[in-house]
Amino acid sequence: MPDWKKLVAERMSALNLPQNAKEEVISELAAHLEDDYQSEIVCGTAEPEATQHVLSVIQWNKLARDIRRATRKEESMSDRNRALWLPVLVNLLVAAVLFVVLIGFGIDDRMTQSSILVIERLAIKHLEHFSFFAAICKVLEMIHLSWLLTLPLSAAVGCLIARRAHASPLVRLIVGLAPSLLGLAVFVAMSLTFEFDRWQFPSGFPLDFNYFALSVVGWIVLPAIPLLLGTAPFLRGRDFRRGQTN
Repeated sequence: MPDWKKLVAERMSALNLPQNAKEEVISELAAHLEDDYQSEIVCGTAEPEATQHVLSVIQWNKLARDIRRATRKEESMSDRNRALWLPVLVNLLVAAVLFVVLIGFGIDDRMTQSSILVIERLAIKHLEHFSFFAAICKVLEMIHLSWLLTLPLSAAVGCLIARRAHASPLVRLIVGLAPSLLGLAVFVAMSLTFEFDRWQFPSGFPLDFNYFALSVVGWIVLPAIPLLLGTAPFLRGRDFRRGQTN
């Protein structure tokens, strides 16, 4: 009976993988060759010819290249998950939890009303700029001020995880701005839906433009500012892998 693990190991010596992974690949290939060998024997093929035929069917160099390519692809996907998608999800989750807590306990309403009251007093004192203060009040009514003030925390948590995963500064920036970028994606999708779904929206864009513009400011532009504040401290460090090679 051929030693299939030994035969496979000799032919896969160029396979550059960690020892545990390499042994697992060799064991799986050996088991596969053993099955093919037994099938040949059952068909009446002599043992030497069966062994030679089973080994000759496989293109060993091509197989080694395919395994290395697949392994690198899996490692790349795993690195992307750790450095990008996991930090993005954490940032969004922390921001969502803070939003629910602040709204649920009424903290946001109290802060917003207090801010509007201050703005109204300023408007009374500076009537020549009344329209400007009125616009500010409208924005305050559409946003959640207390939530905006906590966004640096969610951005910092996400960027910290991204930096620990050796993400590049660009990836950390994307992670930090994730809530604002998500808002941008939603508004773009809404705009395209209103514009191209003529059957459901025959008159085109159904929202008042001023309302839509203020919503964009409140949910995309303004959140980006505190998110950048939380992200900035984590943009200065170099990428770990790049620093290792220099």
